[in-house]
Amino acid sequence: MSAYSGWSGNRAMRKLPKGVASAVLIGLLAGCGGGGDGPDASSNEPLELSILHINDHHSTLDSKSRTLQLNAGGAAPVAVAVEAGGFPRVTAAIQALEKSSKNVLKLHAGDALTGTLYFNRAGADGEADAAMMNTVCFDAFTLGNHEFDKGDTGLKGFIDRLHKGACKTPVLSANVKFGPSSALNASKAPGLVSPSKVLERGGQKIGIVGLTIAQKTKASSSPDPRRCSRTRPRPRNARSMCCASKASTRSS
Repeated sequence: MSAYSGWSGNRAMRKLPKGVASAVLIGLLAGCGGGGDGPDASSNEPLELSILHINDHHSTLDSKSRTLQLNAGGAAPVAVAVEAGGFPRVTAAIQALEKSSKNVLKLHAGDALTGTLYFNRAGADGEADAAMMNTVCFDAFTLGNHEFDKGDTGLKGFIDRLHKGACKTPVLSANVKFGPSSALNASKAPGLVSPSKVLERGGQKIGIVGLTIAQKTKASSSPDPRRCSRTRPRPRNARSMCCASKASTRSS
């Protein structure tokens, strides 16, 4: 689970009403000093922003059979068997909405991984998910707790596979701090995970910030164990500050 607000399950994407998304996202940027009165300031015209958003697909790439009880006007509902979902349908729906919408942002709010055998029995861990995500080319992807199920090294492998294609989807998390031994520490993987991304739509800059749920990631997933340095003396009560912690990948 991650911290972009949105819709999960079969309600995989939605176009927000005119003005709503731009007011929220542009407000984040303006609060940091954007949008002044100088010559480069954008016009006061409202921006129509379309957000196409999914989350928690959990390696569910195939469609599933479902039986719907539909009211056909008779005394009792009629059972109708359908094939629902599947990542190819998600891609097709996003592509269709992208063609018919203005100023599109395509976002994935995390928990792409684990849930079916596609995760770890279809090539390397997450390889099939990365390939399907690259059929969409998301503008941003944030880390959910299940991205850490194979540790920091496993997550780095997934991001590397996600970046193999032309999309190079930005991976965001502003509140995860990778420890010195982590494969995703900035000294080893500079820029692979960033706090935020600024994109431009309709001549206006839009800030996107990724957040990862903290306690659930540490309690139910597998971020790398922290290794404590003992090169300097520490006060007796300092043990809880380092050695009692379970993760070098810290979320705050």
